[in-house]
Amino acid sequence: LQGRCQLSEVLIDQRFIPSQTVDEILQKVRSTREWKGLRIYYHGAKSGRKIFQHLCPESEGKFENLQFLSIESNSTDFFLEEDDQDEVDIATPTTLLSDADNDLLSHWHIPAVKVIELKNIIPKALSCPSLKHLTIDLDKNCYEFYWDIDVLKDFFWHVQSIKTLTFKFCRTSALPEEQPTESSRPVLLSQLKSLTLEIATCTQKEVLRRVVDMIDLPNTCKISIFLKYDSLKDRVGPYEWLASLFQSPTGMIRSFPNTTDLEVSVENMGYYTLPYESLFRALPRVRNISLNTPNGIQAPLFKHITDTYGCLREIRSLQLTSNNCADKHTYEKRMLVEYFEHMEE
Repeated sequence: LQGRCQLSEVLIDQRFIPSQTVDEILQKVRSTREWKGLRIYYHGAKSGRKIFQHLCPESEGKFENLQFLSIESNSTDFFLEEDDQDEVDIATPTTLLSDADNDLLSHWHIPAVKVIELKNIIPKALSCPSLKHLTIDLDKNCYEFYWDIDVLKDFFWHVQSIKTLTFKFCRTSALPEEQPTESSRPVLLSQLKSLTLEIATCTQKEVLRRVVDMIDLPNTCKISIFLKYDSLKDRVGPYEWLASLFQSPTGMIRSFPNTTDLEVSVENMGYYTLPYESLFRALPRVRNISLNTPNGIQAPLFKHITDTYGCLREIRSLQLTSNNCADKHTYEKRMLVEYFEHMEE
């Protein structure tokens, strides 16, 4: 292990070994300037804290060449040992990080890191001025777990340099929303060019609304949305998820003024339509649209939306895909032909 620590990427994987072994492993890990990537997997509050306590204080001058960082907390509690179970309360249950953990991470000096992937933890701060690509993955597979989504906003204030942002939500629920304050203005992510959302079963629509409300994306060029719906488990589905992303509870349409590329893909849908009007009204400059939906889902009434709301006037490419394109309704085909004839005029 000591020899391997000089390699470009280091893996610290504690998911399936006793927590007492962590100390032995960390004693052999010597952080160096040669590290280019670091992946950390752990399954308990105590084990995570041991790793952070070992690595974070050493970071000054030691991680100056680190470019990739991944931190993942186990999505279930099945593998927790008794000593970790005793310390669960030390970690804030709604972020899976304690105040001590957050203090350690906030002082972690990683000036060259360009890519960060976080799964099942929400830090308040990280010192990563060169960060370009961020992935946040929340999938806690246990009964009635509620994330403190508002902490994400604190984190976004520290990563305003990002160019791509990916959210992955599965079985994601949140604590009730706090009362808005004067400081509740969204975080400006002016350099963000690409936003990706992967939304899967048992995700609250309120989680999506609150996440979108906390960030301002004036220069985002591309939005990609992938929805996986389970008709047996989900009380809400793709229609509500999309509506939460593009329309506020009061009916106000959100604006992504410079988004030119939109991709929406839906799996296992039991619906007949999507909130197309809200979707396209929020994207006044969209030019390239790709919709991949299950067979039977109605295509957008493009001409009606254009005539009614004045949007969709800059379309350059349109791709509609379903599980069985041959079965697309004749009426929908006729509407598409009519739309493009109207555009030619």
